[in-house]
Amino acid sequence: MYIPQPYKLEERSKIIEFIKTYPFATLLSHENKIHATHLPVMFVASQTEGDYLLSHWATANPQSQIKSEVLCIFQSPHAYISPAYYTRPSVPTWNYIAVHVYGTLEPLNSDKEKTEVLIKTIKHFEPNYIQDFHNLSETYKNQLLPHLSAFKIQITNWEAVAKLSQDRNIEEQKNIIEGLAQSQNQEAQSIATFMTKWNT
Repeated sequence: MYIPQPYKLEERSKIIEFIKTYPFATLLSHENKIHATHLPVMFVASQTEGDYLLSHWATANPQSQIKSEVLCIFQSPHAYISPAYYTRPSVPTWNYIAVHVYGTLEPLNSDKEKTEVLIKTIKHFEPNYIQDFHNLSETYKNQLLPHLSAFKIQITNWEAVAKLSQDRNIEEQKNIIEGLAQSQNQEAQSIATFMTKWNT
């Protein structure tokens, strides 16, 4: 990923915060051809196993058969930046944040592993549903599991960009934040929030 130096995001805490805030990712792999799947992904920090990503997809998905290096892209929010915010002649641009996570995909094929991933996913995204899940019949769960493939991605590297007008002066950054915050577009509002938090 091309990252101009002013926009390079290297702080681990911010990268993890972003992944956890925007967990719906695009998972790319390349075996004979490029494959891509859009899916929710959980970040797990482990002192014993190292950082990894955890998710699952349909067994019918051809990409579920891969066992190679993968790229997981987390992105959003983003916003158009009008030159009206600037105090000097300029052209429009776009502010955005993106994180690229590289790693090796490891299938989790046993029913126990699949069930554990499902439980972790529910607890992560809708903890109030976990008891309902446990109440489902074993027959239903046993019918469900063959159609799911769980996996972990052992993280080998990541790179991140946060283009948040860091190269503009303080007055222009203030104008951008105020303008985006007043927008009816939620993505623009989110960029304003990140600029306020991270441009310090």
